[in-house]
Amino acid sequence: MEYSISEIIKERSIDILMQTVLSPNKDIAAGIEGLVRGKSIHDGSIIPPYELMTQARKQGLGLELEELMIEKSIETFVPIYKNTSRAIIVH
Repeated sequence: MEYSISEIIKERSIDILMQTVLSPNKDIAAGIEGLVRGKSIHDGSIIPPYELMTQARKQGLGLELEELMIEKSIETFVPIYKNTSRAIIVH
């Protein structure tokens, strides 16, 4: 797998997947959480979040990657929130 953290950040090449968090005591949705996956610019392969963040920190790009993750999480969450008044962010 070949990828460059700086290219991933520049191209905003991460995917945010939202999933429902269920209440442990009730059979209802307690919220929504965002899952981050990197995507290689070169071959489209998926980069697990731990590997992505570890490499970003090693290259001094941890903050930049975190900012991108937050921005894209919000962009992904807003349409869900607009359609679901009870939606909340859980992390």
